[in-house]
Amino acid sequence: MPPDMAAPAEHTNEEAMPLIAIEEHWIMPDVTSALRAAPLSDESLAFNEMGDNQQRLEDLAAGRTAAMDAQGVDLSVLALTPPGTHPLSPEKALRLSRAANDVAAEAVSRNPTRFRSLSSQCAHGWLAAHEPGSTHQDPVGIDHLGNREALYGRIAEISPPGRSSRCGGVLIGRP
Repeated sequence: MPPDMAAPAEHTNEEAMPLIAIEEHWIMPDVTSALRAAPLSDESLAFNEMGDNQQRLEDLAAGRTAAMDAQGVDLSVLALTPPGTHPLSPEKALRLSRAANDVAAEAVSRNPTRFRSLSSQCAHGWLAAHEPGSTHQDPVGIDHLGNREALYGRIAEISPPGRSSRCGGVLIGRP
């Protein structure tokens, strides 16, 4: 167990174990617009527009916490919906990943007892960090906002031929 994580508490019958919802998807309109304009569209975007999904996915405030309360969820770990920014050009992906991380961090700071977040990672940054002779820092670790992060998404779809892909584990810290 990593040193910054406490051992799980012993639970008795008198204690209620918190319910943590992991990888609770959300969307950011700027990312959705960029994905729609990308040369290869992602058919999964259609699911975000069914019924009231888009409104619910964009809500990182009262509507989401009300839904959490209705379902008995104590803490939600937010994650940008797939495919994230991976299909975008490196420059756009990096810019929008950073913007998404800022939005998620703001939601967490407004409601720290209810939200945590997984950082959106620009897969292009991970690939650049692992090129021979690269001086790029490996983006898997702790981002500029202090979020624990892991590479997330369908990385295999963009890996160059002959290169293996990797998805890191997710360490979210203590709730």
